[in-house]
Amino acid sequence: MKVRIGVSLGPAGTPEAFADAVDLLEQAGVDSLWLPENVYSPLVEPFTGMAFALSRTRRLKAGSGVSVLPGRHPVLVAKQLASLAGLAPGRVLPVFGVLPAQPAERVLFPVPDGKPLAASIHRRRPDADPATLVAAGWDGARRMIGQYVEAGLSKFVVRPASPGPFGPFFDGFVRELLPLQN
Repeated sequence: MKVRIGVSLGPAGTPEAFADAVDLLEQAGVDSLWLPENVYSPLVEPFTGMAFALSRTRRLKAGSGVSVLPGRHPVLVAKQLASLAGLAPGRVLPVFGVLPAQPAERVLFPVPDGKPLAASIHRRRPDADPATLVAAGWDGARRMIGQYVEAGLSKFVVRPASPGPFGPFFDGFVRELLPLQN
């Protein structure tokens, strides 16, 4: 089974730091870059960032994590993704959701009431402890990835846990997790 680990840039996802971060990921052989949909932040917009990263690299995959579909015309989204996939075959990884993660942004993406994801998950798995879904430190991340690989999962995304320079996070990622890829 191929194990692949991608990176979400966290604070390094701003226009000023983006090109350098993309170059680091490509040079290190990181599988994929994941770009969140955060309207009220300085982070690069996912579709713009994917196009930039894919045009700048030869191996790095780029994904939206998670783009909010309501508020985007589905025909235009399909055209954008088809164009990206034509320009960078096999390297476009779109992921969609229906509700922004940031409560303040929910007014920008109107969604009919009825099926909030968190409530749905809680109803299906009331025993799930969120702490079991987020690793604490590099040792915890290695252990969690190992457990998921044993269970048959093989694709992962890691992001900085707190604001700060991207360099130290990336150095730790390369040292601690990148060797787990095969």
